[in-house]
Order: sequence, then structure tokens, then C-alpha cells
Amino acid sequence: MFRKIDIKKFKIKEKNLKNKINSDSINLCFFINENLENKTILELGAGSGLISIFIEKNFDIKSIDAIEIENETYSTLKENVILNDCKKIRTHHQDIKNIISIFEEDSFDIIISNPPYYQIGNGKLPENYQRKIGRHEVLITMSQLFSIIKILLASEGLCFLCYPISRDHEVERNGEKNNLKILKKETLNSTISFYKLAKN
Repeated sequence: MFRKIDIKKFKIKEKNLKNKINSDSINLCFFINENLENKTILELGAGSGLISIFIEKNFDIKSIDAIEIENETYSTLKENVILNDCKKIRTHHQDIKNIISIFEEDSFDIIISNPPYYQIGNGKLPENYQRKIGRHEVLITMSQLFSIIKILLASEGLCFLCYPISRDHEVERNGEKNNLKILKKETLNSTISFYKLAKN
């Protein structure tokens, strides 16, 4: 059941982070228009925690596992989960590529990610480490992300992602390769595509 809690009421600290909450994360929250009652959810690259917090506050979920690798960002994620009194969010200080050793296959009903948008070589890499790994595929590529989603997403489970519209064909190709069918796609401002995919 969706409760329509105002996102502005959340207590999200991000003062020391270089990757601030942006409109893509907020739009991804509202793109997830599903019945999430009693669902197990995984967020890959949770950042400061906005998406996971939004989901717990708005839906009667079973649990959320939120993954974040960057040290300071992870500390902020944990703090925000506590500040917002989120009891169903479990935080993990992990590299996304390593989590298949933590969770069993087909563990999650829903997987969500606002991943790094740009391939290495597409634009100048930021000098700041947080910005570098948040915006560019330094630590994980789209192909690797889709492979992990395939392993951890339950049969008929749903995945929600966003990528630049310029990578639409890559999303389609990686979806087909990993038995993830695009059920819905919306494009905002002719730049970012939001995807709902289902595991076949």
C-alpha cells in the first residue's frame, strides 16, 4: 500500500557528500508505482539512502537491503536510516560485485538502482573519488550490474533502473542477455530513461 508520504519530510544528511540527491533519484522513487507489500527489496548503490527510506516509509514492505561501497557515503547512509527511524532497512558496506557471496540466488522480489551513468572514456573523470565512482563505471559496468541482478532477482521479480537515453540500446541488449524483459520505459527531459524490467 502506497502511503504518499512527502519526501520533503525525510531527514537526509548529505553535507559531506559530493554526490548530492538529484532529480533522477527522486523521479526513480515515484516511478516505482507497484504493490510492494511484504516484498524483499535490494538497492544497489544506495548513496545517502533516499530511495530505501522512501520505500520503507511509503510501502508495507518486508525488508530492504541497501548496498553502498564508499566509506563516507556508507556512514551517511547508516546515519540517515537511524534518523528516519527505519526498522526494515539493513545497510551493507560492500562492493556490489561481491554481494552474490552474501545473498542466495533469487533472494529479492524487487531490485532498484540509480547506477553510474557513464562508461570509462566518456567524458573526463572527476578528481573527487565520490564523484568518480558515482558517475562513471569505475567500479561496476552495466554488464556486471545486469549479471548480478539476474542472479539475485527472484523469478518474475521486478527491477527498476535509470540510465541516460543514449544507452537505451545497451540496456535492451543487457536485458535480453540476462532474461530481463523491459515492461515499461519512461523518458524525462529527453535525457534519462527509467526502466521497469521483469525476470523471465
